[in-house]
Amino acid sequence: MHRYPRWPIHLILVIVSFVMLVPFYWVIKTSITGENIFNYPPSLWPVDPQPFFYVDAWYAIPSRASSSTA
Repeated sequence: MHRYPRWPIHLILVIVSFVMLVPFYWVIKTSITGENIFNYPPSLWPVDPQPFFYVDAWYAIPSRASSSTA
């Protein structure tokens, strides 16, 4: 019995998964760096990562513990 090679299917799956994961990488990279998303040419690696944007966003959300849900 002659089996067909599986590497073309795996190659297609790897390419498709890469294309599907690029937007998630782009969102995380942009949120860490805070750079303008319309910069041209875009940088692929975060140049000056600042995780403090997450801290600022955390403290900007109003606390839900003080609001009543009754």
